[in-house]
Amino acid sequence: MELTVLGKYGPYPAAGGATSGYLLKTGNTNLLLDCGSGVLSRLLGHISLEQLDAIVISHLHSDHFLDLFILRYAMQFTKLPSLKVFLPNQPSAEYDMLKGGGTFELITVHDGMRIKLGDAELEFWEMTHPVPSFGVQVSASGRKLAYSGDTNLNPRLTNFFSGVDAALVDAGLMSYDKTGPAAPHLTAKEIGEIFAKIPCPQLLLTHISPRVTDEQVEEEVRQGCPTALAVKEGTTYII
Repeated sequence: MELTVLGKYGPYPAAGGATSGYLLKTGNTNLLLDCGSGVLSRLLGHISLEQLDAIVISHLHSDHFLDLFILRYAMQFTKLPSLKVFLPNQPSAEYDMLKGGGTFELITVHDGMRIKLGDAELEFWEMTHPVPSFGVQVSASGRKLAYSGDTNLNPRLTNFFSGVDAALVDAGLMSYDKTGPAAPHLTAKEIGEIFAKIPCPQLLLTHISPRVTDEQVEEEVRQGCPTALAVKEGTTYII
């Protein structure tokens, strides 16, 4: 599998950056994981819209799905058929807007849901966030990636990440940012503590705040997992 980072920031981009978006190629399937601000233009630098098979939206916060509205324009003007979009059923004005026009085939996900998409298999895991949010495991060609989406610390994470070949993890907070148990994201320190106990060949850190550097995030995670890497936009990681 090939994972190309189109956008890595949250909840807003750094100058010249983009929010969450990742192109995952699994042989004969092209899957977009999240579609935040600035992601579409970068996606088109790697594949055409005709080559995109489906999109997974982890949750309906703008930094994870806003470019869907721009993608809809592109699909309408180029007269492309409807595209599968897997996402939580979160009643909102944005969700209702996505339903209109027939551009997207919206497929509601739930905890434990498994689907086959080309040569890839997807399994959805509910996470802990202020709105319904789902992590996804993607398996293909004997390899497995686990993408957390946005989540706070929860007891399911150990099982979610166990046995995967790569983990793409929400590192939205530093330890000093966490003011209580209801914080919406994992801290870099918590990620290190999780993966100190779980072997993982590739620990990739994302959803990084523009207020901190990659090196600061890596330093805190590496207290528990010395091999952790903050992802770089435009970089393709082989899983």
